[in-house]
Amino acid sequence: MCGFLTEVVKVGGQSRVAGIVTPEQFAVLVRECSKVEARWSDIRIRLRASSKTSSRIDVARANFHHQPSGTQGAPLSSVFPTPPSPVVTPLVGGSDGGAG
Repeated sequence: MCGFLTEVVKVGGQSRVAGIVTPEQFAVLVRECSKVEARWSDIRIRLRASSKTSSRIDVARANFHHQPSGTQGAPLSSVFPTPPSPVVTPLVGGSDGGAG
């Protein structure tokens, strides 16, 4: 199930989705939504149920911008340590591998 399609059917969902996808993608979502609902009853049922639930976009935005008190993210240097410099080993006997 397309996550954007489940957002478009929610109250205020069209404006949320329009702020995330390109105008061309948004036009296709809005145009095709009714066609999809008309053709596949199981998807229509899921979209109607989704229209009554909270927005996942809003939840994701709230979680992204909210950091629980008393916590602090680890610095990226501890998660992704700087790799050691590559060691360059000279070839023995020249660049042709020693033949000659």
